[in-house]
Amino acid sequence: MSLTVPTALRATYDQLATMSSAVARRYVEVATVVQPAFTPTEFAIWTRHCLQLAQSGWRAWESVDAFLQLSPFLQQRLVVDDLWTWAEHGVALARLLGGGGERVLSRCETASPGSLRTPCLPPGRPVAAPISNRRR
Repeated sequence: MSLTVPTALRATYDQLATMSSAVARRYVEVATVVQPAFTPTEFAIWTRHCLQLAQSGWRAWESVDAFLQLSPFLQQRLVVDDLWTWAEHGVALARLLGGGGERVLSRCETASPGSLRTPCLPPGRPVAAPISNRRR
């Protein structure tokens, strides 16, 4: 089946296709889902985060693929500023881990809405008791 790439998505699609045709296809599929809920500026920021993840290091295609898979889920559950923070942390992790950030990002992929936990939420969001107060 042939994929029709909208003109507005073509430049990003072409950039992602240089690393992975599967990621480029997923970008188009997800972009058409999330774009209507974003303002044009928000969509541009989301696209920039996709490209930053794609350029974040060795095997970065796995990080951007995880981000793309999670974007509709996160868009529904986070305000945009928290989504951007989450994406920025993903870029930092991917760079720090040499492209291994996809392991952290993919942990969120199977999370249910009520179980979204750190590192999936931005810092400053209390999600659990401090370590010293936890039961062992």
